[in-house]
Amino acid sequence: MAGGGSPLPTSRLVLGGFSQGAMTALDVALQQPPDQSVAGVLCLSGAPIVVEQWTARLAHHKGLRVLLTHGMQDSTLPFQCSGWTHELLKANGAKVTYVPFSGGHELGGADVITALVAFVRASLQ
Repeated sequence: MAGGGSPLPTSRLVLGGFSQGAMTALDVALQQPPDQSVAGVLCLSGAPIVVEQWTARLAHHKGLRVLLTHGMQDSTLPFQCSGWTHELLKANGAKVTYVPFSGGHELGGADVITALVAFVRASLQ
């Protein structure tokens, strides 16, 4: 790293994204080597992709912390998608915080922001 500093260890990194970015953040986290797991993943209004690969990779990332949020009125990525993601993650050893909310394909209200802040703080302790 330029300037003589040390690179940030992945254990101090929380990845996050919204919609397709949520899927990408989770996919990137699961592609890390087993000894370089990230501190957590913010998966906001996403959906499961490459399910077989995620299932296999979760075996090497037991205990991965994931905040999963989704609007119950989402017409872009139906709310059911978050249920599938939630089940996939929990069944394969991830520690999931699930925050459904009443809105659509959006970030959500104050309850989601409060959950985001609490999740990041807990992940980086």
